[in-house]
Amino acid sequence: MATNFSRKGFDLIGYRNAAAFNGAMNLYYIASGDSTATFVGDLLIATDASATASTADLAYGVPLVAQAAAGASTDINAGVAISFNQHLGISNANLNVKRLHRPASVGMYVLVSDDPNAVYSLQSDDVGETANTDYVGANGDIIVAAGSTVTGRSGMLLDISTIETTATLPLKVVGIVNSGNNSMVSGDLNIKYKVVLNAHTRNTGTLGMDD
Repeated sequence: MATNFSRKGFDLIGYRNAAAFNGAMNLYYIASGDSTATFVGDLLIATDASATASTADLAYGVPLVAQAAAGASTDINAGVAISFNQHLGISNANLNVKRLHRPASVGMYVLVSDDPNAVYSLQSDDVGETANTDYVGANGDIIVAAGSTVTGRSGMLLDISTIETTATLPLKVVGIVNSGNNSMVSGDLNIKYKVVLNAHTRNTGTLGMDD
């Protein structure tokens, strides 16, 4: 059965110790000076410590994050965006409680899955170059695409062409999603993989296994 292609970014499905998702998240902030729209399921990076939020952003002391970029080997992952607070500290001009994403240049609190042991489902962008199981244990990068302002979901994908052993790559493939809407057949398009965050604020990136 072919995989149903549906961009939604990182989807939290459990933890490396096999525990189910327990709702544990932490509060972060995306500053109003950030001109990149951000979506549920986006990979987020920690911003430079010197760029702490100001009192004007209503988040002094709350750590800042930003949407991750592809090919940024020096970035450190903070976690994955789970939800955005659409009313706290939002001006009347920017208030929209039905909105699910964070628009560009709007300062907003975000709840982040920041446990380095969290496991996510992430859809790949293309056909793998080898048997899909050969990717398990290897590292990879993301593709960043526009998210949906209707569903609020991310457009990020696993860039299958980047699968390698490099320790600075942001993701580590730990399995293939075993579900009725995901193909397990090598050579099929857009297979969904289980990934963890490799380079993390609480976890040093490690070499991947040779694919």
